[in-house]
Amino acid sequence: MDYITQNIIFASNVADVRDKIHRLCEEYGFSPDSLGKIDLISTEMATNLIKHDAVNGKIRYRITDADTEYPVLELISEDEGPGIGSPEDAVEDGYTSVHGSMGAGLGSMKRLSDAFEMKTSSSGTTITIRKNSTKNQINTNSNLRISVLTRPHPLENVCGDGYVIQRFNQGACIAVIDGLGHGIEARNAAACAEKYIAETFSPEHPLDSLFEGLGTVLRRTRGAVASICVIDEVKGEMRYAGVGDVTIHVYPKEDQISFLNVPGILGMHQAKINLQRNKWQSGRTIIVMHSDGISSSIKQEDVMRDVSPVEIAHAIMKDYWGKNDDATVVVVR
Repeated sequence: MDYITQNIIFASNVADVRDKIHRLCEEYGFSPDSLGKIDLISTEMATNLIKHDAVNGKIRYRITDADTEYPVLELISEDEGPGIGSPEDAVEDGYTSVHGSMGAGLGSMKRLSDAFEMKTSSSGTTITIRKNSTKNQINTNSNLRISVLTRPHPLENVCGDGYVIQRFNQGACIAVIDGLGHGIEARNAAACAEKYIAETFSPEHPLDSLFEGLGTVLRRTRGAVASICVIDEVKGEMRYAGVGDVTIHVYPKEDQISFLNVPGILGMHQAKINLQRNKWQSGRTIIVMHSDGISSSIKQEDVMRDVSPVEIAHAIMKDYWGKNDDATVVVVR
């Protein structure tokens, strides 16, 4: 197929190009695990163009199988300057050319991709990434359907919220992160948490240990709040813990399942993690997780509908986002 090109000018372009790439890869049968990594790669790629004020920044993408027996995503980021002064250092965590930025974006993209190439000069930078549809795929055998939407603060170029969706055999880990404030500094904190969770989580990993690690890595940032829910379909169980104002709702409400977060800020100060468990009933239970940009007064009738999680997420974003903060909503059923 020919390349699809999208100019990256406004903050809204970040979520837009990520969602388009996600849908394309989904059509070609990429695994849920690969889709989660592709979401992170495309978000970082577009965000870098925004926060570095790239000249004529654009992303081109396509699916190809020209030299393989399986579909491969090709992602190309292009701009017209001024280039990266230390390209070898730029792919190492901690490098940045933006004041206060962690500079973890290029390093994360390289780790998550199957092939990474960067060319830079005073006339511009081109980053080419390939992500295979078959490498490291996981047979999840899962009935879970998951949808996520993010929106930046209307006055910002990037979204300070983040999320991770990591599937495993008959289950998934879902995390929603809210970097303090909004803008680039909040995005850096959220990206730091996304990277740590994506690289550290396993089904056997204790949630209290995961939050302890988050608290450590986020000390280099302004801090964040986060909630993590692990769904195990085999055990019919949800494990949950949260710090700060990231909310989870469990439906139907008559099942009287609720989870509580502890106060605090990851990377600064927090109370002891409150590990909670409750039942998960496939075909019945629905969860909605969201940052505080979404009102917590979501009505059950807006969730308990015979529609896809995508439609539910869009309806929640439309009706419950106050448009005065970043917003993220995840729907799982």
